[in-house]
Amino acid sequence: MTQTSGKRPLKWQNYHETVERTAPDLRDLATVSSGNLAAWLAASTAAAQALLTEAAAAGTMVQVLGGTWSFSRLLSGNGILADPKLVNVDDLPIFGLTSADTANPRVLVGGGVRIGQLNAWLEARQLSLFTSGAHDGQTVAGACATSTHGSVVGYGAFQNHVRAIQLVTGPQDSVWLEPQEDRGARVDDALLAGVARRMPDDELFAAALVHLGGLGIVNVLVLEVSPAYSVAVVRRRQLWDEGLSRLLQDGQYAAFAAQVWPDAIAQFGKQPPYYIEVILHPFRNVVQNLPPPFNKPRPALISLYWQGAAPADEEDARWFDDTLNLLERFVRRRPSELPGDLFDRIAQSLADTLPVPWAVGDAVGAMFRQTPDAGDRPRRATWGKANGPHQKLPIDLFNAAYAIPRAQLDGALDVIHKAFLADGIGGAAPVVFTLRFVQGAAGLLAFQRFPETVVINMDGLRSTACFQAAARIALALEMADIPFSQHWGKQGEITASRVAREYDGGNDGNPLGQDRAQRWRAARARLLAAPMHDILTNDSLQDWQLG
Repeated sequence: MTQTSGKRPLKWQNYHETVERTAPDLRDLATVSSGNLAAWLAASTAAAQALLTEAAAAGTMVQVLGGTWSFSRLLSGNGILADPKLVNVDDLPIFGLTSADTANPRVLVGGGVRIGQLNAWLEARQLSLFTSGAHDGQTVAGACATSTHGSVVGYGAFQNHVRAIQLVTGPQDSVWLEPQEDRGARVDDALLAGVARRMPDDELFAAALVHLGGLGIVNVLVLEVSPAYSVAVVRRRQLWDEGLSRLLQDGQYAAFAAQVWPDAIAQFGKQPPYYIEVILHPFRNVVQNLPPPFNKPRPALISLYWQGAAPADEEDARWFDDTLNLLERFVRRRPSELPGDLFDRIAQSLADTLPVPWAVGDAVGAMFRQTPDAGDRPRRATWGKANGPHQKLPIDLFNAAYAIPRAQLDGALDVIHKAFLADGIGGAAPVVFTLRFVQGAAGLLAFQRFPETVVINMDGLRSTACFQAAARIALALEMADIPFSQHWGKQGEITASRVAREYDGGNDGNPLGQDRAQRWRAARARLLAAPMHDILTNDSLQDWQLG
């Protein structure tokens, strides 16, 4: 978040500078905990209600800031921006909830706590999240807002941690949502007295899990977390072929890992990886008419994480960087730190020799130098340290993401690849494609809406060609009749008609059933009094006809 100095900021931008607002009314909504849960809960609820009282009197929108990471327009509009984040770790509203069930510990967390802050608090107590993304600057409420951070084989997105949510829904109203089966679990009525109405309601809870900033101010989340664990990580270059793609499409993750890394079975038996990430160069099969060393097939860059006991040996956190960090770290590197004249060749290609799209994929690959063979030692880290902070440089990044059924991975990759190259190499976007795997993402509007989902990211340098490529890919998937959804917080081509088709259309196998966008709107109508509908909204929700 950037802003100018002075009594009122003249300009506000989100983290990636894709949304800009002139002269916003920026408010501090942070409430220090001082270790007293009851006092903090009452004070933070009152602060949010006071903000909505003021907004109602002025007839203006309110949007609560998370980490401001989202590339989309969820923070666009007019009116008040409210920031609930705290910096001092001693002030953070994070509280352990006692129970005899030590296998399923729970914590109560303020919506403005960042993922990195929560990771540190949990690790100090031998606890861990089940899943989180490659970056940890988002807040817990913001991660739920867009269904982000799905990355673990066999687990959903970040909101799958959530077992209860407090929404401040009006100047004098606040609700405590939880599923019926969890009614009253670990938070008793005495704590909520005078603060929030307890509403054990499966439908409202499912709506609130992916709230898009339009169901109220998220003040509290109760998260179910894990006993601490570490991950053993292998990164490998591998030429991509249909056999590897088919193993992933069929969910044969242990067999895929054994194909990629010869020592996988000796090290981990038939235990499938906990996390799989595959980075594909968009021009991996287009090699003609280019000078060396670019006239050869591009290998896939594969990361495999196995879950193990904690604690882990401390490793250099940079070794676990994701695609965007790899790209930005490449820009930072000196030529002497890269093998041979690779830096010079890619730097020149970025300047004038080869199309920038080629250079981006090769830059990411250049930073992916570890290529373990049989007998090599995996790198180890705790889960929190393996998903560290984003290292921002003054370069414009692009990020779009498509969720597809895992069973259609082969066909989707072929469609996406052809659509990407449709206008020729020179007109293609400077990105790489990244595959991640998610199972059973919770929430009516989870964009990973298929029971077995592959999320295909486009990561790279922002340009007009990126937006053109994203639009072509979405259209090509539609023309090929491949069902897909797009990440709510990224730079895709989400429209009201696509939202209606994807969430209200035919049966996609989601256990929550059909008509999920209509049901989300119905939940919004139940939760918010009519005057709040125009206050707790944003431009994107209105464009998508959700709020």
